[in-house]
Amino acid sequence: MRTEGMSAPSLTEISASGMVKLVLAGSSPIDGHGSLGIHTLESAENIISSYGFCLENSIQSAELLGHFHEALHFIRKYFLKPSNPDGLDTQLPRKIVELLDMRQLVLMAHSGAKKSHPHDSTLNLQHWACSILKIMHTLVHIDRDIRSPHFSDIQKQIFDRFYKHIARDDEKTLWLGEKKTDNLRVPLVAFETKPKKTRESMLLKLLHKSEQEDIFDRIGIRFITHIPEDALRVIYYLNEKMLIAPPNIKPGRSRNSLLPTAKKQPPLNPHSSEHYRSIQFTCRQLITLTNPLHAELKECKRLARSENTSPELIQRLEKMELRHLQREMKFFYPYEIQIVDSKSAEENSRGQSAHSIYKRAQVATAMKRVFGVNYAGPKNP
Repeated sequence: MRTEGMSAPSLTEISASGMVKLVLAGSSPIDGHGSLGIHTLESAENIISSYGFCLENSIQSAELLGHFHEALHFIRKYFLKPSNPDGLDTQLPRKIVELLDMRQLVLMAHSGAKKSHPHDSTLNLQHWACSILKIMHTLVHIDRDIRSPHFSDIQKQIFDRFYKHIARDDEKTLWLGEKKTDNLRVPLVAFETKPKKTRESMLLKLLHKSEQEDIFDRIGIRFITHIPEDALRVIYYLNEKMLIAPPNIKPGRSRNSLLPTAKKQPPLNPHSSEHYRSIQFTCRQLITLTNPLHAELKECKRLARSENTSPELIQRLEKMELRHLQREMKFFYPYEIQIVDSKSAEENSRGQSAHSIYKRAQVATAMKRVFGVNYAGPKNP
């Protein structure tokens, strides 16, 4: 903070500001370890309050401390040896672990201390503090997603539309299309829905992405066909039955490595194996959530008028106008559809496409971004 009598900053000083660099470069805060000019407890508290935490509120302060300890646990589990054999061979400093005042953590991250050499993998206190704050930043964004408490309802609305079109005949053959007379129906090997991602899985995915955008495959649907060509019939069926709407296919999120195409497409995820074969695309479905309090309040008002209720209670209920209580909430939610034939599904599950190898590469990328060190990543087995 500048005091009266100090000269205004020069353009050189302004250009060197960490915040100006962040804005102009358009990079993610996960990729930097520079100071943003936070040097006092007051400025540290201001940055904390921008995330919605009032340190004078004991509940909010405890919640913030909980994020801190969750970040420490995550680092130990995924980024450090011995939990991760490919991780960093070091330990969290005691001075960090014993912190209780999160303002001190913020100040430590912006202390201006630098590594002795750009290729030195030694982590000083500033690096530890920055890395922990990056994880805490991501955790807060996960928790502040207004849709998260409604995930089960969202998942059910999306899955139910597809389940209605999945059926088995008398010969136990699985079909996309429940009626025998439907000439669009497609024989399937399997129909699968993705279970809910764990909190750690979401955190890891957001940390390894170059842009901390939404996770588009929290809800996933998978069709396994007998032959690759049937993948096209699945897409055609979904469109004809209006299970998917072309305008709601998310641009830039479609990939085809299953069928021949004139144009080679890069993978959606840099850690996806080049040997992985599938068609995948992201759809968006309109979700409608009903607020049960709206109907309850309406009924309470009706009963208050008809029963022997105190005038004071009636007066208080009448002040609660229904127009201030939203009856429904509508929004679009993304989900991913993947189509693969049985042979490719088998090949995808082993060898170079194995999920364990993908996960290791994902952890390595997240580690590089969080710690900002010259980490080579895991060696191939």
